[in-house]
Amino acid sequence: MPVALPGQIRTIVREYAIFALVVVTTILLWVMAKVFTHQPPDLWPWLAPSQILGLIAAALMAVVLMAGARSHTLEWMFGGLDRGIQMHRRVGLTALILVGVHLLLLVPAWIERGIPLADLFVPFYSPHTRTPDILITYAFVALAFLAYNKRLRYDRWQLIHRTNGFLFAVFAIRILVVPGSITEYEPLRTWMVFLATAGILAFLYRILLFNRFGPRYRYAVDQIKPRTEEIYDLVLRPAERRMIYDPGTFAFLSVPNSPSVPSEMHPFSFSSTLVNRDVRFSIRAVGDYTKALRDLPVGAAVDVYGPFGGFTPHAFVHYRRLVLIGSGIGITPFLSMLSFELTNNDFRRIWLYYVARNRDDAAYHEEIENSYLKADSYIDYDLWVTSERGRITAAAIAEDLKPIEDDYAVMLCGTVPFNRDLARQFRALGVPAARIIAEEFAFR
Repeated sequence: MPVALPGQIRTIVREYAIFALVVVTTILLWVMAKVFTHQPPDLWPWLAPSQILGLIAAALMAVVLMAGARSHTLEWMFGGLDRGIQMHRRVGLTALILVGVHLLLLVPAWIERGIPLADLFVPFYSPHTRTPDILITYAFVALAFLAYNKRLRYDRWQLIHRTNGFLFAVFAIRILVVPGSITEYEPLRTWMVFLATAGILAFLYRILLFNRFGPRYRYAVDQIKPRTEEIYDLVLRPAERRMIYDPGTFAFLSVPNSPSVPSEMHPFSFSSTLVNRDVRFSIRAVGDYTKALRDLPVGAAVDVYGPFGGFTPHAFVHYRRLVLIGSGIGITPFLSMLSFELTNNDFRRIWLYYVARNRDDAAYHEEIENSYLKADSYIDYDLWVTSERGRITAAAIAEDLKPIEDDYAVMLCGTVPFNRDLARQFRALGVPAARIIAEEFAFR
């Protein structure tokens, strides 16, 4: 009988299988194109790898556009939109690097042919210069630099990402019409047309159709409850039908026809449970959007799009022991999970660590102590104040777990460096990557 893989392992296998399938299929079809069509005498050693890398870059770009499409139909392929965005960020950068390497590999080929390098790098240099290709490459480089600039404002970052999608469409059309392996070999052409079409449609759905046809629920502001100077609870009451969501997932918020709240959508994790009628988002006011949300009047309409994400204890259904570590506002999805624990009889052993710079920053410490520790699951709770105890480490947590050496899963929610550092420490202790899942408070 086949062995059933735990959900998190299946997700990782599926992610890598998707990208491996796309890359391997692209390479095999390129090889077949060279076998069954005309092959230039100087294909090796430079032109062949340049062509392959260019095709792989285009194929990967198409897949990463699908990964970030905000589509429930595509979300399962990547184990949730949160993981899809992580893959979008990492693989997208890889694809852009491959475009650069593809171009650099043409340099020795041009030299061997005696073609001026200006034909490769300078637009409009000569009648033989592929000016559109050069301009597209330079645009990719410029937009990639801006897209990975963490200091860029969120609205400008969104605009750049939309430009990248249009740029991919132009890039895909160019490689489909320029004479070569794709135009000469129909199976390769069909494959690349399929990928390009899927990527372009996913991009168009996200920027043009999601607002109208996405999973939208109309809510109204019930109350806004301050927790600290920066942190507050946004409590919304359903104006129509209620959203059904898993603990730990997130949604996009949009405030229609608001003179004060910017028109773009922002993602926020639920800090409530679906058992309650109202939904709650615990938010830290650090930018224009989150500060404007805090000033919404009671009764203001809010559109909630979702739910999305795979950061949920349901992903670890095979593990009865969970280590939950939330840093700062990263405690939010765990509040949803703990609230859910109060209403179910699925016993689990949970270790919860709430990491805060000081005790005043631990906005939900009392709520956790007074409410959630009464759940049927056995919960060990530790408020880890870094100003008193230093940085939290996997080794310190492992000491708390003794004599348990195995069979526990780890869920991390915090900044990207926080998650990566702790994940690395847990892997060094022997915890497999399949038992570590992270939610990064960085959707860009």
